[in-house]
Amino acid sequence: MSNLKIILIAIAAVLGAFLALAAIGMIITALQYLFWLTVLCLVAVGAVKLLKRPGAKRLEGKEPINALKNAERTLEEYKRRYIAK
Repeated sequence: MSNLKIILIAIAAVLGAFLALAAIGMIITALQYLFWLTVLCLVAVGAVKLLKRPGAKRLEGKEPINALKNAERTLEEYKRRYIAK
C-alpha cells in the first residue's frame, strides 16, 4: 500500500507540474500579444500625429467674442429675474 501511495503522489506531482507550466505558458503568450498590441497602438498614434493637418486644433465652434456676449446676456437675464425682486 505504501508503494501505491508514493506512485500516486509522484503522478499527481507530475500532472501538477504540467498544469503549472501550461498556465505559465498561457500567461507568457498573453503578455506577448499585449506587448505587440501596445507596439501597434503606439505606431498608429505616431502615424496619426504625423499625418494630421497642423491647423486642425480648434475645438470650439463659436467665436470667443460671441461666447462672451452670450455669457453677458445670460448674466443680465439672471440679474433681471432674480436679483431685482
